[in-house]
Amino acid sequence: MNISALVALTGYVYATAHSPNLSANVAYRLSWGDLEGVEASPRQQSNSVRILQGSELILEKCLEGAGGWRKDPLIFRLAHPHAASSISCREIGSPGMHVIFYLQPDGSRQAWAHFDLFGAGNRFAHSGEVIQNEVTLGSTSQVEVYRGLVKRHEDTVPNMPASDYDYAQRFREFAKAVYAPSIFLDSIADASSGPEPYKSRVEGGLARNALQQSIEFGAGALLRQDETYLTSREESTARRVQSALYHSFVVQGRNGDELAFPRIAAAFCTAWTEQEWHPWRRSSPDPMKEASIILSSYVARSVWQEFKPDLRAGLKHFIH
Repeated sequence: MNISALVALTGYVYATAHSPNLSANVAYRLSWGDLEGVEASPRQQSNSVRILQGSELILEKCLEGAGGWRKDPLIFRLAHPHAASSISCREIGSPGMHVIFYLQPDGSRQAWAHFDLFGAGNRFAHSGEVIQNEVTLGSTSQVEVYRGLVKRHEDTVPNMPASDYDYAQRFREFAKAVYAPSIFLDSIADASSGPEPYKSRVEGGLARNALQQSIEFGAGALLRQDETYLTSREESTARRVQSALYHSFVVQGRNGDELAFPRIAAAFCTAWTEQEWHPWRRSSPDPMKEASIILSSYVARSVWQEFKPDLRAGLKHFIH
């Protein structure tokens, strides 16, 4: 099979696939023809794919600084195991393949590959990508890697998978969470008791909600994390409650579960800000108490999302 046919076949596989993965992205990258003889395992282990054959070509290009490859200095290898003895090679193009050559006891080197959205030509952006993954305990989106590879190779692929983070949709959800009429009604209801004047309590509730939602939206957009709650398919009530509690602070991320850092940031940053600025209150609030209340609201929201279909169905049945 020639290279053009292989590229077309790969494009078709991606067009019909539900979601690209690392091993498929590696196969697609190797099909370009500039790394002839390089073969990779069809299965990934952890967050890498082993190069089975032809890795010497990549290593040669890397050490010579040729063919769009560059050797990493030691400081950029510290995040990986065996930094002192390994050789790290990156493509300058973005997204770029990152191949690490680990020294073996017999003196040979074993090569493992993964992708970074930003290659060696953009160190600053790559550092942000690393921080993003470390904060959320997640990994680079293979959907975004594939979309970038197609654009980089100037391919035309039908039914290109959509980006796994929709800024417009997230902004609409943010606006609804801040300006929806129900938010004003909730603030009016919550202000029914307290030592402060009623108007101040309403204003405080609206300000607190706007601040919390702004921090959560901003952190989510920065980390490209979709916090949409997906109901479990468990039948046991106990398991459904457990799932709701778990997904209050862990979300389905780019390539597996990730820590819901935007929610944690929203809880503690809102509490700290309210401690420093609270014109609607007579005394400074306890930040830990306020943060606990906000975190509890995330749990309540997850439980509601989990059981909302059942409650609505039950209410509809009761009415009929």
